[in-house]
Amino acid sequence: MLNLLFVINSLGSGGAERVSSKLINHYVSQGCNVHVAYLLHDSTFYEVDSKVAIHRFIRKKRRISDYFFWIKSLKKCIKDNQIDVVIAVGYKFGILSAFCAPKKTRVLVKATGDSQMNVFLKALYRLYGHKISRICLQKKEQQQYYPKNVFNKCTIIGNPFTVFDRDMNNGGFESKHIVCIGRVHLESKCHDVAIEAFSLFIETHPGYVLDIYGRCDNPVEKESKEYLLGLIEKKKLQGKVFFHGDVKRIHEAIIPSFACLHTSKKEGMPNAMIEAMLLGIPVISTEWAGADSIIHNGENGFLVKQRDSEAIASVLTSLAEDKSLYDRISYSSSCKDVDKYREETVFGLWDNVVYE
Repeated sequence: MLNLLFVINSLGSGGAERVSSKLINHYVSQGCNVHVAYLLHDSTFYEVDSKVAIHRFIRKKRRISDYFFWIKSLKKCIKDNQIDVVIAVGYKFGILSAFCAPKKTRVLVKATGDSQMNVFLKALYRLYGHKISRICLQKKEQQQYYPKNVFNKCTIIGNPFTVFDRDMNNGGFESKHIVCIGRVHLESKCHDVAIEAFSLFIETHPGYVLDIYGRCDNPVEKESKEYLLGLIEKKKLQGKVFFHGDVKRIHEAIIPSFACLHTSKKEGMPNAMIEAMLLGIPVISTEWAGADSIIHNGENGFLVKQRDSEAIASVLTSLAEDKSLYDRISYSSSCKDVDKYREETVFGLWDNVVYE
């Protein structure tokens, strides 16, 4: 029986946390002894099996002393529980885990997000990268953030999704709900672009509403929401734009919807956007590294330039005025490459690296 340790900031709301919870439950169902180490927050938004052992090594400020605490705690946890495989979520926790793990313990790094690694972290990967067995990327574009000495350890494994019956979104064309999904963070998620586009669209197509789903907990997110509320007031959109916060079963909240707007500057693999596509909800996304590997413009969704609210409004107009276009995009988005997103497919790829 394999002993696994997931090293993660928490299992709070978020894409990486959601995927990690699915992997955790998968390996419990496989008969593994699964441990999870929280390093930043004591938060469990996504449910995990009661057999999972949660270890709380919480340090929020990430001071030098906190890293020494994590090293001591993780080393003890790995030794006491005879951990065979560590799955570190994020490249920072990946190198931390590599430093802590003994030779007999394999370390896998699950890449998240889409951000540059600083010079110090790259140096650590050059020094300790030999202790990492695999780096599991969500997309090939993430490889550029790692030093070349670990390139041969990189493998691409997408995120797992439950593939629902696309007929669940029947009536989407008649729906007056447009959705935008992502934590309320102005700098990275750019909800202001979605609101601007929606404002332009309803000038000629009244009656629609914009539903925004996503976390709004920390000071930056709350400040972003205040700005967006001011923009809503300026555009006279009160009663037409709504914030719904975090939702665990997002697919239930967004069915049926007319369209999904995705206005981020950068992404790892956007879970909610792909889930909307699998439901047959047409997605209009801004361009970011790797977006064209998911959305083929005009075939299974639409890609527009960053911060181009006019282009988003134009696509919404085309969809609203052409049901045949709407139906074609809806059908294609729910069918193209669907098998590679299935949970059983993705879990099989993870099993290959966990059990190798």
